[in-house]
Formats: sequence, structure tokens, C-alpha cells
Amino acid sequence: MESLYAKLYKKYNELKKEKESEFDKLSQDQENMFMNYMTAADEMIQYLKNKKLSDELARFQGLERNGNSHHEHLERNTDQQTNSFDNSQGGDASVKTQQPTCCTRKIYSPGSSERAGSINCVFQDLFEQVHGLNLSVANQNDELCVMAQHPSSGYSFSLTLTTKPSGETEFVYRVISLRMMERIAPGWMREEAIIFNPNHLLFFHQLESVVSGKMKQVWFSSDDITTNILSRLSAKELNRLKLVSKEWQNLISDRTFINFQLNTEEQMSGFFFQEGLFWVDDHSKKISFISTEVISVRQGAFGFLPENVVIMSSTNGLVCCRSCFPTSLPKVHICNPLNRQWISVPYGDLLPVTNIALAFDHVKNPVDVSTNFKLVAVRHVFSEEIESWFSFDIYSSVTGLWIRSSEKCLCNEDLANMKAVFVGGIAYWLTEKSTVLMFDLENELSWLISAPLPLEHFRKTPAMCIGESKGKLCLVIVSEDGLQLWILEDHFASQWQLNVALSLDLLEEENPNLKPRNLSLEIRSASTTEMVTWIDALGFKDGVMLVRILGDVYSYRFESRKMNRVCEIKALGSKAFFPTVIPYSMTLVPLL
Repeated sequence: MESLYAKLYKKYNELKKEKESEFDKLSQDQENMFMNYMTAADEMIQYLKNKKLSDELARFQGLERNGNSHHEHLERNTDQQTNSFDNSQGGDASVKTQQPTCCTRKIYSPGSSERAGSINCVFQDLFEQVHGLNLSVANQNDELCVMAQHPSSGYSFSLTLTTKPSGETEFVYRVISLRMMERIAPGWMREEAIIFNPNHLLFFHQLESVVSGKMKQVWFSSDDITTNILSRLSAKELNRLKLVSKEWQNLISDRTFINFQLNTEEQMSGFFFQEGLFWVDDHSKKISFISTEVISVRQGAFGFLPENVVIMSSTNGLVCCRSCFPTSLPKVHICNPLNRQWISVPYGDLLPVTNIALAFDHVKNPVDVSTNFKLVAVRHVFSEEIESWFSFDIYSSVTGLWIRSSEKCLCNEDLANMKAVFVGGIAYWLTEKSTVLMFDLENELSWLISAPLPLEHFRKTPAMCIGESKGKLCLVIVSEDGLQLWILEDHFASQWQLNVALSLDLLEEENPNLKPRNLSLEIRSASTTEMVTWIDALGFKDGVMLVRILGDVYSYRFESRKMNRVCEIKALGSKAFFPTVIPYSMTLVPLL
């Protein structure tokens, strides 16, 4: 009976995993459909918003040029309403305001002579929808004055269109009351008067940033129960919760909330796996995502990008890719596969052998206002006269420029693969001779770090890969002696600390599902001098390693010392024996 129970329990687990996989796929499809709809809607809203604002601004300028007739028209309008705002000094002073005729148009029900209600003008409705501001027009000293009030916070201000002696027009901003914005209002909002050109949109961008962004610090501060709970969830869970309501979608997409939520530690989601030699037939490369949470493989993770790409590196939820060759306009794409946003950076010096590291640190560069990052492109330059060297190009999202660094690193070794690791402000690459190339972005300083063990120590050339765990660079070595995990303590002194040492025999004993059996014996007796013929360390992050053992791919967790089979290597592509593999952790980091 026990054997029967065991079989039933095994069958139950298999069916459970199958159902969970089907549910995840269905949820993913629904998320993709919803995000496609939201993207299209956002683009349309942005287009209409820019068009209507431009039209209304031109209308205001026309009204000012014909100011006398306009004010006479306002005086004749007997249906206009009045509003009053509290004075910022707390006094009893109030300003009588009136709405233009277009804001009090009446609509009628078909077949009825009774009024059914009023309809706002496009300009007023647009501002109320986008900024949550109530607008009205005031007549002050024969000048056109727009009064704005944020009803939820009590913040109010006026914009007066004035004419200079030269005939040029300008807006004068005056704050009336800050109310609940008092705690978070920036300095410019507190100024008694700000003068700017009507064609200069910086003021409106600042206004949108404060009212639409920072106001959420009032309603969704770290003390708020809803935000406190949601910010503790993973990025994957929050991305699904966007479907709950429009309010939650707005909150979870808000930069202030995302910046707060990034303090929550994210578990590694999995690995991106791209087949093929990186210099051969770029366009045929298939990219798969291998989930290490629930062991599964998915295709088409980068279908939202404008072109086929080659993956390069990943940091804090963002992925760096490049254009496939041949191409007449090479670009580097920075994207977030979770929210399907991306930025394209032209790079005329891009070559198929160029290796690019993405440098993004949300702690040093918070994302509450913008997402700032840097790129480091490294290239091996060969010379017949002197020793070859590595050169470095640096791109900054702040300046939007590529700059050639004066730093050069003399080295005759080529890079081992297309993978780059960014840790603590430093980019790392593994070379073919098992040294580690590093580049410090802040100081523009390069260095070669020696491996903890020289290659002469091994009878067979070991398989190696670098990765990051707990903010430190790690080196995984798989040899006939077993599995080792080293942590870099001092890069200038090439000082490493051995964290894990496990023999192949013990690895097989603890994981009886490994194939073939007696792997360590076969490796020792084989005539080949390359460990990658049998085992290849593909990628590592946060204590999880992706490894190929002969024709199968496994994920291995160093903490539990358990290995789970993912799939056959041929399921990941016909050229999957020479892949590019980068780890990935989901985040909500916005790029737009």
C-alpha cells in the first residue's frame, strides 16, 4: 500500500505542477493583452493631450491679442459661475472668478426642451482628468487669469497672461494656498511670483511631476496601510495586481511607489538563455527564459522590442541588448521585460564582438523622478607593434552621449563570452584564461583580477562563470575535483574566499536524478582535456547556478544543495551548446 500511496502522491504532484503551469501561462497571456491595451491607450492619451494643450495655448494667445473684445464678451455673459480660493496667508481675501462661455455650454435630451445638464470644455476636462485640477477664469485688472485648484489637497494657484511693453506675452504664476502640499512642495511652488514664457513647457512638466507624482506621497506614504502591504510584495505579484483596478494600476505604476518598493528584496526570477555563437548568424538566435521559481521554459520574452536582439547583460530588472548584425543602424536597447518598456541608444561604433555592461543602481540613483543608467562598451584592440589592450566607451543616460575613456587595459586574453556582471559600481568580465577584467565607472579605472587557482592546478580545463550574490562578485569553478564557489574580497589584491567546495561524488550522491550515473568516474577516465565537454557552468546569481551536464540543463541551489532538471539542451535551440546566459530578477523599474 505504501508504494501505491507513493505513486499516487507522485502523480498528484505532477498534475499539480501541470495545472500551475497552465494557470501561469493563462495569466501571462492575460497580462500581455492588458499591457498591449494599456500601451495603446497611453499613446493615444499622450497624443490627444499634447494636441489639445497646444491648441488651447494658441487660443489663449489669440484671446490676449484681442483682449478688449474678449473682456467685453465675458462681462456680457450672465450665466457664468463664481469660485473663491482661500488666501495663502490665511486671510479672508477671495478672488471672484468666472468661467468662459465654452465651459457652460448646455446640452439637451433628444425630443425634450428641458436642459439635461452642462458639459465642460475640452481644455478644462483635460486638465481635470490629467492633473485633477479644477479650472476657472478670473477677470483681474483687464488681464486674463486662470485659477486652478487641486480639490483633494487644497493646493491652488493662479496663472495670469500679461503683455510686456515690447508686446511679448508671458505667464505669471502666483501661489494662493499650499494646504496639504505644504510638507512636500518644492521651492518653486512656494515662490510669490514666477514669470515664464507661454511657449516654455518646463513649468507644466514640473507641475505634472508634483501634482501627479509627489501628491501620492501624501495619500500613499510609507505609513499608509495599503502601500505598506503592497510594497512588500514581489514585482511579479504587483504586476498582476495592476489588473485589480485603475487606482491600483496608477499606484503600482507610480515612480514614487516603485522607488519605495525597490527596498523590498527580490528573489532571482531565472535566466535568459540565447543560443549560438555570438559572431555567427545573429538573426537566427532564439531567446528562452528559464524560470527558477517554478521550473519552466518560455519563449518570446523580447517580442515587444522593435527588432531582433542579442542579449548582453542584466542589472536590477533591466536588460541590455544590442541590434543583430548585419545592420545599417546599430543600437543598444535597454528594456524591462516585465513592464515591456524600452529605450534605444544609437551606437555607431558597435561591432558584433563588442561587449556591453549595463550599470544601474537604484540606491545611488533613485527612480522617483527618472531612471538614470550608464553603459560600458569594452572592445579588444589588437596591435602588431605592442601588446593588445581593452578600450572602453561610456554612455550616460543623463547626457545622452558616448564618450571614449582614456583608460586602457593591456591584455592578450580575449573575453570568454558575452556576459558582463555589474556589482557595486564596477563592471566585470571573465577572460578566456580565467582572469577577470574589471572597470570602475566612477574612477574610470581598469584592472585584471587573477583567479583563485591557476589553470595549471587542474588536469582538465575547468568550466567557469562569474555572477553576483549579496553585493559581491562570485566565481563558480567546475572541475574534476568538484564544484567550488569563490567570493571576491579584494579586487586589487586578487583575494578570494572559498565559500563552497563539493566533490562530484557527493554531488551525485545528494542528487540521484543526475544523468549519467557515475559521472565523476567517466570524467576522470575520459581522454578529453575540456570539462565543458561534460559540464558547463552557464550562469550564476544569488546562490542559484544554471549548469549543463552533457545533454541536459539543470538548476542548482547552493543553499539546499539540490539540483532540478530543466530540459534537454536541444530544446533551447540547435546551437545551444555555446549560449549566452544572463540572470534576471524582476522589478517594476520604469523607463518611460
